[in-house]
Amino acid sequence: MSTHVTDLPEEQFSPPFQLLDLPDDVLATVVSAGLTSPTDVASVSATSKRLHRISKRAPLRLHLNELLHSPTGFPASTTTQEDAQAQLHEIVAALCHSFPGAIELNLASLPLGNEGVILVQKHLPSLAFLKLSGCKKLTSDAVIAVTNTLSTTAASPLRCVDLQRCYQLSVEDLTTLLHASTIPGSKLSCAALSHLDLSSWTFPINTSSSSSSSSLHQPPPSTLRMLALHNGIKLTAPGLRSLVSACPLLEVLCLGGSVLHLDITSQISTSATGDANSEGSSPTAAAAAEQNTNNANSLSTSPSSPSRHMLNALSLLDQQHEILNDALPQDPLITQLLKNAGDCGISPVLLSTSHGIWLKNSAAELAAAACRLPNLRIFELTHCAPGLTLLVSRILKAATSSGEDSCSHHKERVQVWDMCTTSSVSAALHWRSTTTATSTTTTTTSLPRSDIEMIATAMVRCSSPGRITALHAAAEDGDVTLLSNLLSLGAEVDARDRGGASALFCACEVGHAGAVATLLGAGASATLRNAAGEAPLYIAALRGHERVVEVLLNYCAEKGIEWQDQRLYGDGWTPLHAAAVSGRPGIASILLTAAGPADAAALVTASNRYGQTCVHVAARKGTPALVQLLIEAGGSASVSVADCDGRTAADVARRNGNSGAWRLLTGTMSARNRNHQLQRATTPTVEKKARQQPTAQQSGKRWVGRRLQQRKAQFTP
Repeated sequence: MSTHVTDLPEEQFSPPFQLLDLPDDVLATVVSAGLTSPTDVASVSATSKRLHRISKRAPLRLHLNELLHSPTGFPASTTTQEDAQAQLHEIVAALCHSFPGAIELNLASLPLGNEGVILVQKHLPSLAFLKLSGCKKLTSDAVIAVTNTLSTTAASPLRCVDLQRCYQLSVEDLTTLLHASTIPGSKLSCAALSHLDLSSWTFPINTSSSSSSSSLHQPPPSTLRMLALHNGIKLTAPGLRSLVSACPLLEVLCLGGSVLHLDITSQISTSATGDANSEGSSPTAAAAAEQNTNNANSLSTSPSSPSRHMLNALSLLDQQHEILNDALPQDPLITQLLKNAGDCGISPVLLSTSHGIWLKNSAAELAAAACRLPNLRIFELTHCAPGLTLLVSRILKAATSSGEDSCSHHKERVQVWDMCTTSSVSAALHWRSTTTATSTTTTTTSLPRSDIEMIATAMVRCSSPGRITALHAAAEDGDVTLLSNLLSLGAEVDARDRGGASALFCACEVGHAGAVATLLGAGASATLRNAAGEAPLYIAALRGHERVVEVLLNYCAEKGIEWQDQRLYGDGWTPLHAAAVSGRPGIASILLTAAGPADAAALVTASNRYGQTCVHVAARKGTPALVQLLIEAGGSASVSVADCDGRTAADVARRNGNSGAWRLLTGTMSARNRNHQLQRATTPTVEKKARQQPTAQQSGKRWVGRRLQQRKAQFTP
C-alpha cells in the first residue's frame, strides 16, 4: 500500500531552502567557487542589493577570455583592432569597478594594451593570479606595472603571472620579474614567459666563493617555486647557471622548446691533451677560440643526424682544444656526473660525432642544474632535442645511485618530462590531480590549483622550432588516449605549425579516424586551412583515407557546414578535385553521395581558379572508371566545359596521353552532339523561330533560308 505525500505528518516536512538565508561569507564563497564568467556574476549581482554587496567583495576568479567564444559578446560588434581594444578597455574598467575583490583574472588571447594592465593593477588590490598569455600588444611597460605593485605594496598578494606568447617582451622583462621576486615580502611564486632571446642573458650573481668586496653584489634569493621559460632562443650555460643560482627554491622548471647553446667545448674531457696554459692567449689564439666557439654553437642547434660537416668541425675543435680549455674552464660537478654516467647508453658511433658529444654534455649541464636545485621535482624539456630528456634522466639516476654529494639532498628522484610521451603526460595528470586535491586551501607548502593548471597548460602548449606542439605529434601517431590527456591538460586544439597545419589536419593527412573524431569532439575547426590553402577534408580526400572523409562529412552534416562551398578551399580546389588529382574513385563516390543528387552536378562542374573542373583534372591521369563516375554525376554537359585556356576535358586527356579517358570523353561528346542535333531536327519550326527571335532582333540583316521565309510568311498575319 503506497503512502501519498499528503498523508505524511506535517512535522516531517522541512521548510524550503533559501540561498539568501546563508551568511555573507558563505554566499561569497558560493559565488566565487561556482561562477567564472563576468556576465554570470553580473547577473547574480543584479538580483538584489545584498548579492550586489557580496559580489563586490567576493574573491572571484574571473575568466574574461570566455568572451571570445560568446556569439553575442566581444568582439562581435567591432570592426577594427582599435575599436576592439577600446571596447575591451571599457569592459576591464567596468569589471574593476564592479568586482574589486577579484583574486584571479584570466585575460588570455585578448587584444589588451598596457593601459588595461595598469588599470587592473591599480583597482584590483587583492589580485593574486594574472593570466596574460597571448596578449600580443603588451610591452615592457606592462611588466613594469606588474612589478611596481610588488615593490610599492608592502604585502602584495600577487603570486602568479603568465606572460607567454607576448612577443613584444624582451629578456630584460625576465630580469625585472626575477628582481621583483627577490623583494622582501614578495609572494611571487610562479611566472611563465616564452620566446625570449637568451643568448647574452645572465642574472647578476656572486661568482666568487669568498666574501671579498670586489665580488659582485648578490641579491636575495628569488621566491619563485615554478618557472616556465618556453621556446627560449639560445639558452647558454652561463645563463642557465645564473638562473639556477638566482632561484634556489624552484620546484618546477620548464625549458620546453628552447634552443640550447650549452657550449660542448667546456665539458669535453680529454686524456690526450695536456694541462691548459694559464697564461693569457695571443690575439690569434683568441680569434681561433672565438671561431671554434661559434662552430660549437652552430652544432648545438640539435642536428638530426651526424654529417661530414660536423665531423670536420669536431676535428677543428680537437686541434684548438688547449685554447678552448683555457677560455672555458670545466665544471667539476659536470665532470663528476659524466664520470658516473659513463656512456649514458649512447652508441660509440654516435659518441664519436660532434652531435653525440653535444648531446651528452648538454644533458650533463642540465642534470647539473637539477642537482643544484634542492627542491626541484619536475624538469620539463619537451622539444629540446631528440633523446635529450632520456639522457638527463639517466645521468640523474646514475648520480642518485652512486650517492653523489651534489644530488644527495634529493629525497626523491627528479622527474624529467617530455610532453610528447605518454608517461610524462600521465605523470602530469597525476601531479595535477594529487596536488590540487591537497591544495584546496593555500598554505606555505602547497601549490595553488590555478598555478599548477597554468604551468601544466604551458607545458603542453610549448612548441618546437617548427611550431609543432605535443598535440601535433599525438595526432600524427593516432594516439587517442594521449590526445585526450593533452586536451584535458589545456592543449590548444587549433594550434598551427609553421606550415599552418593544425593537429586535425595532421591526423587527416595520416589517416587516423579515431584521432580525427577526438579532435572534432574537442572543438577543432574542420575548415581551418594550412598555408597552402588545404583544408582537412581536402587533404583526407587527396590521401585517400575513406574513413576519415566519412567522419568529416558526418561532422559537417551535424554542424550544418556547407563543405561543398568552394570558398572554404584555396583557389577553388574542392575535395572532389583532390579525389580527381589522386585518382580515387572510392573517395569521389563518397563525396558525391554526401552531396546528394541536387548538388552533385554543381560539385562536378565547379571550376578552380584555372577554370578546371573535376573532369579536367581526372582527364590527366585518371582511370576511365573515375571519369565515368564524374560524367554520370555531372551530366553530359560537364564534358564540354572549357578551362581558361579553352581546352575541354577531352583535349586535356589527349595532351596527357590518357587514351582511355579520351575515348570515353569523345564518345560522350559525340553522343551529346548527336542528341543535340536530333533534338534540333525534331523541334517544331515555330519553337525554333521563338528561340532565334532575339538573335534576329539583334541582327536585322541576318540572312534567313528560303524555306524559313516561306513558313514565316504563312504565319505572318
